[in-house]
Amino acid sequence: MDINMDHYTRGYETGQCKCTEKSIESGENTENGPRNIELWDAYNEDGKLAGCDLVRGEKIPEGLRHLVAEVFVMHKDGSILLMQRDFGKAAYPGLWESGAGGSVLKGESAIDGAVRELWEETGITSNTDLENLYYTITDTTIYQGYLCVTGIPKDGIRLQKGETIAFRWVSKEEFLEVFYSGRYVDGLRERLKEFVEQDFRLEQDCCISKNQQYFRYRAAAIIIEDGAVLMAKNNMDDYYYSIGGGVHLGETSEQAVVREVFEETGVQYEVDRLVFVNECFFDGTGSLEGKECHGIEFYYLMKPRGTRELGSAAGSGLTGGKEYMCWLPIDRLNEYKEFPLFFREKLSGLGKGIEHIVSDERA
Repeated sequence: MDINMDHYTRGYETGQCKCTEKSIESGENTENGPRNIELWDAYNEDGKLAGCDLVRGEKIPEGLRHLVAEVFVMHKDGSILLMQRDFGKAAYPGLWESGAGGSVLKGESAIDGAVRELWEETGITSNTDLENLYYTITDTTIYQGYLCVTGIPKDGIRLQKGETIAFRWVSKEEFLEVFYSGRYVDGLRERLKEFVEQDFRLEQDCCISKNQQYFRYRAAAIIIEDGAVLMAKNNMDDYYYSIGGGVHLGETSEQAVVREVFEETGVQYEVDRLVFVNECFFDGTGSLEGKECHGIEFYYLMKPRGTRELGSAAGSGLTGGKEYMCWLPIDRLNEYKEFPLFFREKLSGLGKGIEHIVSDERA
């Protein structure tokens, strides 16, 4: 998609962001007429804005990435929308994809870009009511995927000139035939593989995501061995965080913490007792960038095993990154950037009861 805009990119040198100052003017004359420039915000690997611009068609500097929003479209009757790419497209001409997608423009959030691309390429108005589907990072791109379930009349799909040439509503079985053939976009297939193999169902966490608000019910573990607590870290974020995850629908928080601990450490830890109930408020990062987040967390103390050795699942892969298990000394937690912050004062003297905590970690 081409856009008209008058803009001057600025030169910054913040972290990995080293952009050359360059004037970019809409309407610059070329042999083919006025030049239309599409600008993107540059992002660092951690998903945060780098403070400079990228220009469509120009090489992305090492260490920087641009943001792409993709929307998988399903109808309320269970059928799936397939869109065929224009044969004039430089990438994947004539192949099929499921919905809409494209680069997020300068100044847009991922959800803004998703809503715009969905409207431009299909005519579907989502009113930003999209569900997070995946978050994948490559060397040059951050892909934010969403799921859109629509009740639009099936003949109401609109094609975008130069982008798409045909559409089909297909059953799950028909979709799988195209999905695993050479007629579907390869990279998109990899990003959607987990969702498709889960029979097109999102992981059933107890969470609510609406516009810029996000709520999650979470279970977390306190695993202490020889004066150190087990925490997680990944190569996308600059902080440590507690072991745990979302409670699934129909699952108790105690069942959830045992499952999450095994998934992340490869060890079948046993629950000792519930020690904290935390109402937390924080600013979203990564796939939740820009969202106001609220959570209810149940923290369980796990029975020690007398060893810090973990199983084969420890350090398992995240979507677009790598997660690591780390033992942090409890008496030195204030030397680390870790969450929740109340671990620093509470873990050194755990009481016998259940403590209710309200933590506000918003900037």
